[in-house]
Amino acid sequence: MNNILIIAKSILLKEWGSKSVKEKRISASERVFMEMLWEHPEGLRFQDFIISLESRKWDTSTMATFLRRLEDKGYVKHIQQKGKNIYFATLTRERYQKEELMKQARKSIRFSLDELYSAFCNIKVMKQEEINEIEDYLGKLQDKLREESND
Repeated sequence: MNNILIIAKSILLKEWGSKSVKEKRISASERVFMEMLWEHPEGLRFQDFIISLESRKWDTSTMATFLRRLEDKGYVKHIQQKGKNIYFATLTRERYQKEELMKQARKSIRFSLDELYSAFCNIKVMKQEEINEIEDYLGKLQDKLREESND
């Protein structure tokens, strides 16, 4: 079981201290743009935003500012195609949610990873089935981390 805990600590440290977590928050208004982009992974033209967000009565310069800010924060990129900007999300909704959860966890959890690891070590009674589940889960996390580091 000690190997499980060593692997768990290693994975937690990688996840907890992940440099890929974006430090800049998305405002509620910027989130509207991200939701649209997540719904359209093929990308959206600026005109698509204007049409879809017509009910919000945002100025086109305001919408352009939101998209520019999202680009500056690293959440959006654009390409020029036939003189038109096509916007894409740089990360999936799932990845964004995971990164937000990690940020919240770092802010709200009042103990260190060493204390968390220690708590795992102090578990006295575990069924073999539970140990197997943890090993399987940690194995999947390791595989995923390897895939991400190869990208």
